[in-house]
Amino acid sequence: DIQDFIIKLLRGFTLTYGQWRKEFQSRFFPVHYYGLNFNQGIAFSDLAILWSYQQLAKKVKNFKFDDYYEIRTQVINEAVNNFKKSSLSGLFDGKIGTIWLIYEFGEIDRAVEL
Repeated sequence: DIQDFIIKLLRGFTLTYGQWRKEFQSRFFPVHYYGLNFNQGIAFSDLAILWSYQQLAKKVKNFKFDDYYEIRTQVINEAVNNFKKSSLSGLFDGKIGTIWLIYEFGEIDRAVEL
């Protein structure tokens, strides 16, 4: 059943995040090696990975998403802090994608500010 599969994926969220952060300080989540040099936009960013987890969580009623809000704050802050370092402006690999994701997280004022 799809609900069970989604719940299993969501339960692995905190474990995946914790393990990855212990080994790789530069990223919050695992990413395809093409994206190791990118952390803006919707293709390879930590924001995009977190957003996809959020979309999964919306499919399951009453799911307790451990540490989600704390991690979300950290990931958004990191994206904002590194925003000016990116020279790419695209939706998939650049600043426009980051702005869109921050907006999707409900941080409208921060998105407008960027």
